[in-house]
Amino acid sequence: MEPFMVEVHPSSDPGRSTHEGEEFLFILSGTVVLEYGSQRIELAEGDTVYYDSIVPHRVLASGGAAKMLAVVYAPM
Repeated sequence: MEPFMVEVHPSSDPGRSTHEGEEFLFILSGTVVLEYGSQRIELAEGDTVYYDSIVPHRVLASGGAAKMLAVVYAPM
């Protein structure tokens, strides 16, 4: 398991990611959109989400910059 802080900016446009494991996100400030498979999930300050990271996904800022705690579990 690897926890880290992430700051997402409106100008960033990361490609979708897919990898073995699971992810947990806790939104500390701002608003983000999680694109997960064909779903678009809006998350605001205080929201959490937990998902299987083998499904193509990415997180985009919605409005201004956002900060979140991301915890990634990847099997060895």
